[in-house]
Amino acid sequence: MAMKRLIIFRHGDYDIYKNLTETCAQELFLKVRRMKQFFGLPAAIFASPIRRAWQTACVINLALGNVPLFEKDELRDFCALSMPYFAKRFAADAQKNFAAQDVLLWVTHEPSIHELLGISLGTSEWIVLEAPEWEMIFEPKFRKIYRSLNFLTNQGCPPNEVFHQLVAWTQDTLSDDEKQKISSLLK
Repeated sequence: MAMKRLIIFRHGDYDIYKNLTETCAQELFLKVRRMKQFFGLPAAIFASPIRRAWQTACVINLALGNVPLFEKDELRDFCALSMPYFAKRFAADAQKNFAAQDVLLWVTHEPSIHELLGISLGTSEWIVLEAPEWEMIFEPKFRKIYRSLNFLTNQGCPPNEVFHQLVAWTQDTLSDDEKQKISSLLK
């Protein structure tokens, strides 16, 4: 049986107007384009409606090749205290609506991630939660949590190659068309 994976991203770096920065958006696009070979294509992306998170989700979606993208108010800023309740509902809904799918993705904020998992993420950082079923994804005794380095190692990337893989992600280049598409998402 394939494991269920929930990839959780914290939104990217933003400017004084709370827009995702162009540099961050381009780096995020390159990272996600490379990452999808390891975590698979999500069946859906669920994102906070707050501009910096929504723009992060749109860039991720562009890099993945356009998967269904849904706004979730419960993932917005200042929802940390309600996050455990939302997580239970989300897991039940995922079990019902995505039982045959193995990968879903969130884009949200701190301190919500910390409140839910006890882990803080920097901007544009991601973690993977893995469990046998969606209903177990937030249950500590059934799930595993991976940060980027240990997730790649767990996926078969030799430990001495993980660092080189992460460096390679940052050395990719964007085509002019990709730069233009990313730029248009930020307007």
